[in-house]
Amino acid sequence: MKYFAIVLILLSAACKEITFREPQPKGEKPLSKVPSTLHGSYVPAEATEEVSDVLLVITEDGFKLTDPKNNELPEEILLSDSVLFTRYKDYFFLNLKNRISWRALALRQEKNKDLTHMILQEKEGNTFEEFLFSLSGQVAIDSMEYQSEMFYMIDPSSKQLIDLIEKDYFTKFQWKRVK
Repeated sequence: MKYFAIVLILLSAACKEITFREPQPKGEKPLSKVPSTLHGSYVPAEATEEVSDVLLVITEDGFKLTDPKNNELPEEILLSDSVLFTRYKDYFFLNLKNRISWRALALRQEKNKDLTHMILQEKEGNTFEEFLFSLSGQVAIDSMEYQSEMFYMIDPSSKQLIDLIEKDYFTKFQWKRVK
């Protein structure tokens, strides 16, 4: 079930979420290509019957998430002016432009070449409101209504962003590299 969060972020279609005022990490120049060390195919580490056919393919131009059981997945997410890929310290960041802000997810390649994929979201068992309250102790949160939809935006420094990852505000998903 948790892998549907991956699909949601890649489709840029979440209901309540935290977004960013600008691409993350702030001030880092976007990469023109995805580094070759990340290229390859990955499957969810905790494959269940529900997600056993999900495959994440990373190329120099972007990302492709496939699932033969679900025709609604995007074919590809290619790097562009509205899809930026950046690097900071041991993390890569995929930034997706929405109407008024940016969604960002973090990737970290493990020593065995597997991926850890991280999304800023509430943990299972917590409400979004509890998550907002806890997060507000770490970074300022602005809220804005736009076209009848509420947006919650943060503008962390690069150090604050890494602190949020290290303090477990990002939910982590594991992907195993297919040999």
